[in-house]
Amino acid sequence: METKSSSSNSVTIIHNAMIVTMDPESRVFKNGGIVIEQDKIKAIGQSADILSQFSSLAHHLQIIDLHSHILLPGTPSLPPSLFSRGIADDVDLMTWLHHRIWPYESNMTEGDSYLSTLLCGIELIHSGVTCFAEAGGQHVSGMARAVEKLGLRACLTESIMDTGEGLPTSWAMRTTDDCIQVEDYTGFLVDIVEFITMLFFDVLMCAYITALMSEQPGLLTSVTKKGKLILLWNLHKCLRIRDSPTKMNIYADIRDHEPLYFKRHLYHRLKPNFSLQGQSQMELYEKHHNTADGRIRVWFGIRQIMNSTDRLLLETRNAAQELKTGIHMHVAEIPYENQFVKGNRKVEHGTVTHLEKINFLQNNLLSVHTVWVDDTEIGFLSRAGVKVSHCPAAAMRMLGFAPIREMLDSGICVSLGTDGAPSNNRMSIVDEMYLASLINKGREVYEKGTTDPTALPAETILRMGTINGAKTVLWDNEIGSLEIGKKADITVVHPNSWSMVPVHDCISSLVYSMRTENVVSVMCNGKWIMKDKKIVNVDEGEVMLAAKEASSKILKRAGISIPNRMNVL
Repeated sequence: METKSSSSNSVTIIHNAMIVTMDPESRVFKNGGIVIEQDKIKAIGQSADILSQFSSLAHHLQIIDLHSHILLPGTPSLPPSLFSRGIADDVDLMTWLHHRIWPYESNMTEGDSYLSTLLCGIELIHSGVTCFAEAGGQHVSGMARAVEKLGLRACLTESIMDTGEGLPTSWAMRTTDDCIQVEDYTGFLVDIVEFITMLFFDVLMCAYITALMSEQPGLLTSVTKKGKLILLWNLHKCLRIRDSPTKMNIYADIRDHEPLYFKRHLYHRLKPNFSLQGQSQMELYEKHHNTADGRIRVWFGIRQIMNSTDRLLLETRNAAQELKTGIHMHVAEIPYENQFVKGNRKVEHGTVTHLEKINFLQNNLLSVHTVWVDDTEIGFLSRAGVKVSHCPAAAMRMLGFAPIREMLDSGICVSLGTDGAPSNNRMSIVDEMYLASLINKGREVYEKGTTDPTALPAETILRMGTINGAKTVLWDNEIGSLEIGKKADITVVHPNSWSMVPVHDCISSLVYSMRTENVVSVMCNGKWIMKDKKIVNVDEGEVMLAAKEASSKILKRAGISIPNRMNVL
């Protein structure tokens, strides 16, 4: 048994359960106990040892007997909007995007995003999910309200694009320059500087500053504050009209020699303002990151390479590095994407090859789907420490067989996701675990012409659904396994159902036999968010009614008509 001392008097003891820890030793306690103090795990071990040491605690002690139940770490997933479930079934990806999903998303309000996230969160919780990474919507504030209400964890991003065809006009598509956020530095002074610069000194001044700072990297140390303001403004102009190594050297010089001015006047002003609703990603980060008792984190989002310039990619990379947050991007989804990149970016293979070429790949990148990659690109991903999210149902529906076994063998951290309702219809990570093992076994026949039932065994799948998921969202120091000091995110499974009985092999049963109805209770951050299959913090019936009404209104606003498949009378 393991323990950790503390003076707090708010304690919950869960005992008499099988506990699958997913810790580095892969320990499973047949009759285990776990002690939860506030939001963290205080002790874990054999039930008898836990009870003998902690049951005498006098204050605010709750003891829960979970005989015949199984405890798992709460699972992370990757689901976007649920309102669009069923509006784009059985169509190709480009039709899916241009004629169904983007028109639908562009007509959603912040209130719609709030309701959609509530609906999605309810389904996720019922399948044991405690944390999700959102691929990107247009209303992060609405999603954040729902996450806080439900008691979940989330990595939220805004969907950003600065180029490409097929985008709805209501998204007010901007160029990269238009997307860069520039605010007043010191009010009237900057207005005067801007006016003079634009009228008289634009290109000449930029060229002069570029040349001068290239020759004298330490120039800023001898410039007055007023001079720095002028210099910063003209540097901004330079960044807008030039794209060269010199530009990045100047940027780095200010960062290294004038960190205060860099933070206050340059960095926050030159980061992309990719909000199509009026708030930049930086503003969303400052507003929502680490809120809801630390359960919400804000990431940077790239929708896909076909709607992103290299400048957008690199500035997003730099912003995420500075803030030590993650980047969420759909990568190598379909063959057409690679063909597009080969033709437009002039590389030999496709998306991953180009991202490697421009030094975009890094260990805070969550590469979603990542289906159409070759062995060389798998090597690029592995060396950079990129994390991959495998969404089996969505892959089978529109994308193809991802080389998951090869990725795992190369050391890539691969997790599981549901993807969104438009590409899956189900928000059940339980279903994804089952599918992940089966389709990757089937892929062996497709690729090699021979069967291999040992491909992606149950323990590997369970790891992908728990601790790997936590690593993927850069949260494994706190979640993903049941260990002392980690957050108390716990899924309670009751195997007493027609689908699971008898349980001869616990791990196998969790992957191949468990269904959503076997998940009975879920705890996140030390608080129950579902007890006895009932969501704690919201009325499920009210949410469903509101969601039906709101979804119908969005379809009308978007002008989307779903064709009848049969003779509907």
